Amino acid sequence: QPPIVVPKTTTKRNEVIAIIREIWPDEYEENALFVAQRESNLIPTVIGGTNNCCIGLFQMFYSVHKAWLVDIGITEPSQLFDARLNTLAAFTLFKRNGKSWKPWWTSSWRP
Repeated sequence: QPPIVVPKTTTKRNEVIAIIREIWPDEYEENALFVAQRESNLIPTVIGGTNNCCIGLFQMFYSVHKAWLVDIGITEPSQLFDARLNTLAAFTLFKRNGKSWKPWWTSSWRP
């Protein structure tokens, strides 16, 4: 796996919210904002999860999803720090799961 390079600058919070609202259809955008807030506090440069597996706003697990991420132009994990690409990846994952929030479910949140 390529090294993960965290960018020196990041997208501002109001811009992140606008990107999420732009990419996600209206009926899903409030849940998308909730997930991104919970996963990253709307900070695109967050790395988390076990062994720092998950990247960006929606904490995308690059090594698990890299086979299909290439279809949307994501060929290395560092691209997931881009707020727009991470949001597009999350929306694509949501659609690949039958328009389900399951990849982000917790014991107390299962819409």
